[in-house]
Amino acid sequence: MKVFEDVHPLQIEHREDELRLRKSLYQWEMGDGKLLQLSQFRAISELPAEIRFSASKSEEMSFKKRIIGYELMFKRLVGSKKQWKNLKDMKKFFQTKKTTMSEYVSKHWDEDDFFGFQYLNGPNPNVIKLCKKLPSNFPVEEMVRDFLPRGSTLEMEMEV
Repeated sequence: MKVFEDVHPLQIEHREDELRLRKSLYQWEMGDGKLLQLSQFRAISELPAEIRFSASKSEEMSFKKRIIGYELMFKRLVGSKKQWKNLKDMKKFFQTKKTTMSEYVSKHWDEDDFFGFQYLNGPNPNVIKLCKKLPSNFPVEEMVRDFLPRGSTLEMEMEV
């Protein structure tokens, strides 16, 4: 039986409880003005297991962090109190690691569409996938109607 086929009140209640739990787990807090939003999780160990990086991915990121740390140390940036005045100042310190993607990010970081892309695909893109169009046999319209703004449809909400 699939979630959308739940008809028994206990099944429906269980699904609603699960949705409430997920809503309470995945919340964002406003940052200090420098960052737009911060996850409510303060340590990796607080993340639910299904969204944590694998051990090999964590080790790879840790290794890259050390390499970048050494690079910054050689450039005398570690422990520096000097503030960058603009994005151009910051870019000159990170010229050695240019990729097609890093170039694209540096050009488009402040665009709404790209921000949305980063938000959806974030640091762990296997967790969330962007759905541009509902499948024709997607049978949840009635099920989610109460969660949509009055007069709205799932298709309309996806457009927003």
